[in-house]
Amino acid sequence: MRTKVTPIAAILLHATAHRVSAAFHAQPLELPRLRPEVRATITSGQVAQMPLRLGNATRTHPTPRRPALSVLSAE
Repeated sequence: MRTKVTPIAAILLHATAHRVSAAFHAQPLELPRLRPEVRATITSGQVAQMPLRLGNATRTHPTPRRPALSVLSAE
């Protein structure tokens, strides 16, 4: 059985294959009071969609992490 690849998945897979990073920006759409403002100012009255930013990211080294047991407690 083949898995159907959605258009957004195809875009993200293609971007990743070419070392392009993607970032979704949904925060403004998660607040009901901001949706009308986004609709009026950004989408010319159309339904607001979640913005997707594509670009090249700088590769960095992972930051050190503390062991989970040093920050968790059983109470």
